[in-house]
Amino acid sequence: MFAGQILQPIYSSNDALIDLIEQSFKSKKNETDPNFVSAFVKAVVQGCIYCTEVNGDTFYKVDSKRLESKCAVIAKYCYDDKEKEAKCLYALQQLAEELEHPSKLLSTIFTTLHDQNVISSEAFLQWESTNTM
Repeated sequence: MFAGQILQPIYSSNDALIDLIEQSFKSKKNETDPNFVSAFVKAVVQGCIYCTEVNGDTFYKVDSKRLESKCAVIAKYCYDDKEKEAKCLYALQQLAEELEHPSKLLSTIFTTLHDQNVISSEAFLQWESTNTM
């Protein structure tokens, strides 16, 4: 429901996304809940992924420019909060799993979020330490 709204073209601007969140979740408690933030980030990033088919094979790619443009909105809800940042990384890992691990998808997303100072190195290290075999 909420994720579907985020993916609609009307919410392509950052201001429209912020308005949607503030109208849908009037309580500041919801905006600061790590589970809400991870679901929100997953939906926003999903809106930055496009799908192409070549000879019957499906390929997913990140629209890096679009993702970069959404980084300010993502940062508004998770910046400088290690718990939220880690939850976001787990949610994005789940998204990659749902899409059956497209080549370079997760690394492109992670690199963009790190380069845009949305997710800290510490959060990546925490995520990495819990995902080793």
